[in-house]
Amino acid sequence: MSTFVVTKNNGGEEIFDEKKLIRSLKKAQATEPEIEHVVQYIKSKLHKRLSTNDIYGMAKRTLLKYQKNNPNSIRYSLKQSVMDLGPSGFPFEQFIARVYVELGYQCQVGVMVQGHCIQHEVDVLAHTEDEVVCIEAKFHNESYMKSDTKVALYVKARFDDLVDQSIIINGKNKKITRGVLATNTNFTNNARDYVECSGSYELLSWNKPVDHSLLDIIERYKLYPITVIPDLTKRELTRLIENGLLICSDIKAQPKILSDIGIKIKRQELILDTVNKICDCA
Repeated sequence: MSTFVVTKNNGGEEIFDEKKLIRSLKKAQATEPEIEHVVQYIKSKLHKRLSTNDIYGMAKRTLLKYQKNNPNSIRYSLKQSVMDLGPSGFPFEQFIARVYVELGYQCQVGVMVQGHCIQHEVDVLAHTEDEVVCIEAKFHNESYMKSDTKVALYVKARFDDLVDQSIIINGKNKKITRGVLATNTNFTNNARDYVECSGSYELLSWNKPVDHSLLDIIERYKLYPITVIPDLTKRELTRLIENGLLICSDIKAQPKILSDIGIKIKRQELILDTVNKICDCA
């Protein structure tokens, strides 16, 4: 049996693992015929030097092609698509703000807030009439990376200095009521145990809390990041993010932006067709 080398996101190399690809497709709830089709298609392309991103892209394109109005193609590598908002953490902060807007909050990103002792830059300040939430967004470029106890301790110290502090929002004096530490991956067990024991703030990660994790919220409100679209180049993604377009429905609402950033008409049609399929997924 032939072996093929693929390039990882960090620049390293690994042998193509068909079983790993199959596991990821099963996790996305693709059917057996769909899995077989994707695997065979990708194996037919392995004579070229591919990266793991190439493989993700081909899998997404193939599923999208054969699964109109089916969420499996979007669910596949969704976690990777959120990581692809990087390499910096700022787009993830903006993405978390969009999440909280869908949850009914008004949001500001990168706000300086005076604590009891010192000033702090709050990644996302989310507020309603009744509460003000300080959100620390911890972004990771690799899925295996987790936010650990050091992060949990550092964030607790910040929130301790901020809680109950007064802040002017929309001309009204309000008090900061709670804090949230959000990440695009997960937390170590020790970090979770510490936060649960201290009771000082809440955690939001890729798959927890159950039924209200980042993944749950993304799928419930269809907050699919634009990086899930396989037809966009890295340069185009960067331009779109710079223009404040983070989720697929943004492109559906503002299709002219594709022309504004220099995408030719035929590719615009292809991209918009993909966007419509994604936005129409059940």
